[in-house]
Amino acid sequence: MRIDIFKRSVLLATLVLIAACDLKTRFPTQSKQMAGTLTATIGGASMASLNTFTIRNNGEVDIRGAGTNQRELHLHLAAGTGIGVITLGGGSTNSFAEYPYDAAHWVTDPLGNTGTITVTSKSSSHIIGTFSFTMYIADSNSHAISLVVTNGVFDVDL
Repeated sequence: MRIDIFKRSVLLATLVLIAACDLKTRFPTQSKQMAGTLTATIGGASMASLNTFTIRNNGEVDIRGAGTNQRELHLHLAAGTGIGVITLGGGSTNSFAEYPYDAAHWVTDPLGNTGTITVTSKSSSHIIGTFSFTMYIADSNSHAISLVVTNGVFDVDL
């Protein structure tokens, strides 16, 4: 009887351990707050992030920074992104940028060629780069109104 209880306890502990390991493998999200710097000129106005953080999930990297107005600029780098120039949207890239601003939600065009993010240095714990692109209102079928982002620089921990 005692051996049977012991076997069941070991089996239960093993199943719990396997489940925990499986969750970490399937959902390996990591995030860091106050990870570094993110600056840009957005629509002609300077933005220097006061709160910068990164999120890593299955090889993808999100870099987010909020300026004094607490509006966040998001840079999303697709899994496998290395050193080099990434053309936003279109083709085989899943990299993009977005800027939720009041009622408008600005995004780079998913069809492509709205700008670039250039990764100049990358390690397992740090990434540095520059960016410039044009964004459009996400819910609009028109590109009549645009928001230009230039002079972008990021230097953040992963």
